[in-house]
Amino acid sequence: MVDHNTRGNRITWKVDIGTLDYQHFLPLFFDGLSETAHPYAFLARQGCHDLLDHGGSKILPVIPQLIIPIKINLGDGFDYSQQKRENIGDLIEETLQMFERYGGENAFINIKYMVPTYQSCVHK
Repeated sequence: MVDHNTRGNRITWKVDIGTLDYQHFLPLFFDGLSETAHPYAFLARQGCHDLLDHGGSKILPVIPQLIIPIKINLGDGFDYSQQKRENIGDLIEETLQMFERYGGENAFINIKYMVPTYQSCVHK
């Protein structure tokens, strides 16, 4: 459910976020990032933020599953920044860079395997 208040919109979770199956829900929300219609775009974006904020050690094992959903949006030719003042391609690039920086020693190899056009932000 979406809570509309004076500080903005947020998702009202009916369960403790920490109890969610991150292997299932985090890729689901990342896949939704390609949505442009309201409220789906908001739910996908806010769901990703909420899960990443509360996931802790549950996030790292899911990173390989997140590459495919965000690969859909990388360089798709659409500029969503006009609508939401966010360029989805830039957000995806930043996300892949965070995966590479914090995903362990094999992060770059795994990202490059799934997204061949990705250029390392660490190994220049």
